[in-house]
Order: sequence, then C-alpha cells, then structure tokens
Amino acid sequence: MRVYNFDKRHGVLVQCSCCTKERPEPPHRHEFVELVYTHVGSGTHEIGGQAYPVRRGDLLFINYGETHAIRSDDTMEFYNLLVKPEFLCENLIDSGSVDDVFRLFFSDGSGLQDGTPRCVHLSGVDRAETEQLMERMYDESRGDKIGRRFVLNGYMRLVFAKLIRSLHEEKAPSRKKLSKKALASYLDANFTSPITIASMAASLHYHPAYLGRAFRALYGMGIKDYLRKRRIAYAASLLWEGDMNVSEVITVVGYTNRTQFYRDFETEYNCSPATYREKIRP
Repeated sequence: MRVYNFDKRHGVLVQCSCCTKERPEPPHRHEFVELVYTHVGSGTHEIGGQAYPVRRGDLLFINYGETHAIRSDDTMEFYNLLVKPEFLCENLIDSGSVDDVFRLFFSDGSGLQDGTPRCVHLSGVDRAETEQLMERMYDESRGDKIGRRFVLNGYMRLVFAKLIRSLHEEKAPSRKKLSKKALASYLDANFTSPITIASMAASLHYHPAYLGRAFRALYGMGIKDYLRKRRIAYAASLLWEGDMNVSEVITVVGYTNRTQFYRDFETEYNCSPATYREKIRP
C-alpha cells in the first residue's frame, strides 16, 4: 500500500486534486493530518473501511496514519490541506483553540473521538468564504513569496476555526429532525442487507454522527446490535414457520459468516438453531 508524505519543513501543504469515475484513488495511508474540501462534483471517501459520501461544500478530515481511498460519481475536484501533526501543535498552541483541535483527533491516529463527526457541510456564506480561502491557500503554497509560511499558518487557523464552529453549531443537514417513520420503513426493507450508519445516513439524508446518536436514543442500542437481534429473531421465525434448512436461513437473514450466526443465535436463545427447531415444533 502506498504511503503519502511530504517534507516536514513545509509544515502545511495545499493541493488541488481531481478524481474521475474511471480513475479512482486506490487505498493509501497518510503520514499527516488531512482536510479535504470538495468544490466540484460528488463521490465517496473510504476511511478505515467506512464509506463517507461527499458533495460540494463538504469538509472532511482524515487523521494521521489512517487508510484512505476515493471514488468519484463522475468527476470530482477537491482541495487537500495537508498538515504535519508537529506543525499543527506548534502553531495552534498559542491560538486558544488547541484543545478544540485535539478533541477532533485521537493522539494515536486510530480514529475519531466518540461522537465526533468526520465531515461537516458548509453552505451559503460559509461555503463561499471557505472556497475563497482554499483558493488563496493553494496559490500561496505554490509561490515563494516572503512570509509564505506565516500566511499559510494564518489561513490554516481560519480553516480549523470554521471546522470547529461548524462541529459545535451543527450546521450540517443533520439538524433536520429524524423521521421515525422513514427510519422504520428503511430498516424493514433493508435489515437483511449490509447496513452501516454511513450508508443509512446517505440514503435518508442525515449526517452520520447525528443519525448514530438518534438511532441509539430510539432503539437503546447501536446499529450492529440492532441488526444482530433483528436478524436472529427473523431466523427464529423462519425455523418455526418454514421448512428451510439452517444454511438457507443463514443466507436469507443476511449473514455471510456461518460461525458468527451460530454464535449470535446461541447468545439470544441459549441453544443451537437445530435444537431450537426441535423444541418449538410439534
């Protein structure tokens, strides 16, 4: 797997990149913190095996050491703001926002803090200001004017300030109230299919972080536990009502791992599927 890096003397680097449907960006790792702002088109970033749909106005952050791949729906253009962790620390330590910044990231690079959304959506004035800011940073990073590092440092602070404000004020579309009916309908239709909070959020047009919190509030558990319980309950009903064998039931309820199915079934019913069928059928 390719590992991207850059000279730490630069501290911060700004690039303008393009990804097409025919030429996706394969999985790679970063030796820096990256902010990605989409200004043309739409697509999907895959970070640590999790998919994050993006469109114009989305500001996405990727932590040090994470695995990253990009797919475009057609043609997608975006700015990459690359920041060395040590540069981030040195230049924000006196800005009054260092605590806010480091709440966004784990120090070991393993992922995001619990409850912290990875992507924010900017619109209206915020989007226009951010696009202008990214363009200025890109122009500045390509030149060799006196004070280049100082100017980029100032621009970088503005970008992080916008990110932090957006996270705190929840300016993303997630402020739309969750429709319980729409969520229940989606789950009824898809619970036997592979589902993640990210894929469900994309289908229902909510922010993943908001939907994750709302889902747990409604159901008292996360999506993984919900799917496990619902699939196993469905499997039990099939064993009771139908004539399918256990292998067929496993496939119908959406499991791809037979061992995991048996483990989950025994957790719920304290017996194997075959024993359960023997007990409940006349």
